[in-house]
Parts: sequence; structure tokens; C-alpha cells
Amino acid sequence: MAFLSLLPVLGFSLAAQRRFGLASSMALLFTVSLWLAVVFVFGLAGVLKPAAVAVWAAGAILLLLELLEMVRNPDARRLDPVLTLFLLFCGLFWFVHHGSQYVYYDEFSHWGVFIKDMWALDAFWQADTNAMHKRYPPGSAVWAYAFTVFAPKVDASAYLAQFVLLITPLMVLFDRLRWRQYPWMVGMFAVIVIGLANFGHGVASLYVDHLVATWYAGILIAFMFNMDASWKELAWLAAPLFVLTFLKDVGVAFAIS
Repeated sequence: MAFLSLLPVLGFSLAAQRRFGLASSMALLFTVSLWLAVVFVFGLAGVLKPAAVAVWAAGAILLLLELLEMVRNPDARRLDPVLTLFLLFCGLFWFVHHGSQYVYYDEFSHWGVFIKDMWALDAFWQADTNAMHKRYPPGSAVWAYAFTVFAPKVDASAYLAQFVLLITPLMVLFDRLRWRQYPWMVGMFAVIVIGLANFGHGVASLYVDHLVATWYAGILIAFMFNMDASWKELAWLAAPLFVLTFLKDVGVAFAIS
């Protein structure tokens, strides 16, 4: 069931592509960012679960509408390499880690505790949480809660949510590639895997340090790909910048830079 949470992500992304003319990687980046931001804001108002359910359902409905549009209009935009590879990467991750459990110290001391508190309370964790560090920004935990609102409340579901958050900004690396350039796709995938394995905490963990790095890099690359765009078009990057500040305190400095 956790893997089905990719359907609303796809629905929002396809709708943003068609209705706003966004590149697929930018649409994906904006989709995840806005989803997280909306659920957080409504969570502050005390309606965390209804907001998560509503956004999930809205994305699923949009996916259905976009599929119907593809059937009615042969010229409608189809899945391009970015979204196809995104689903492929997530599918590969889920195939390998669908039964994985927490293994790292920080997952048991705070990151995993935050998510489990939110699952149990359908609200943000309280001051009496068992987490060691109570005041971390809740970005990754909010996303994990929103993404898994209909999924089994197990460690593997949280891992998949974290992987989606990790890989989303990196999809900008594939934005200008076409299927005939598949050797570049394979090479880029290898670079991502090697980079995350050697300079991060791998792909199956709840740590956020490498999330800050991938979101910072993804936003910069998206900006460079769109340097000729107007400020109005570049405003789409405001939502990812919000997420960057929301992952960890140091994200504020990165966003300002």
C-alpha cells in the first residue's frame, strides 16, 4: 500500500506539467514541496490527518483526470523519462527494502520516534515525546506522515517516504535527457548511487543531512536550467526553498545562499 502513495505524486506532477507548462522535474519538485507545506500548515491548525487525507485524495483524482485526458487527446503529454525513471527508482527501492527496519541510532533516538509519534497521535509530537532531540524541524516527519497516511505503519513505509524526499530533487539531473541517451541515464544513476553511498547515509535511512544536500543541489540545478526564465516562472522554486529550510536548521543558511 505504501507504494500506491506514488499515485497522487504522479497525479499532481502530470497536472502541473499540463496546466502550468512546467518541466517534469520542476513539476515533481513543486508537487512534493507543496504537498509537504500544505499538510504542515493545516497540521498547525489541528487538522493534520484530514489535510493529509484530502491532499492524497486530490492527487489520486488528478491522476485519474490526467489519464482520461491522455485517452481523449492523443496529443496529451505522456510519461517522459523523468517521471518514468522516478517511478522505476522508487519501485526498485521498494522491491529491495519493503521489509527493512530501522538500524541507525538516530532513527531510534529521534527521527523514527517523531514519525511514530505522529502516526499514533495524528498530530505533531508533544513535549513529552521519548525523542532525544525534541526541537528538530519537522519537515521529513511531516512528509513521512502525509505520504503514508493510507499505508501500513511500519518502518519500510517511512523508508520509502524518505527515499521519495531524497530522490525528488535529483530528478533534475535527468530533465534534458531523452530515451535515446540511455547511456547517460545509466551513468547518472551510478553517480547518484555512488555519491549517496559514499557521502551520505545510503538510500535507506531517516537521516536528513543528505536530504539537505540533495535539495540544495536540486534547487541550484533547476535554477541554472531556467536562468533565462522570468522571475514569475522562477517563483516556482519558492516551495522547494521552504522545504530546504524545513529539513534541518542549517537548511536556512543554504536557502539564503
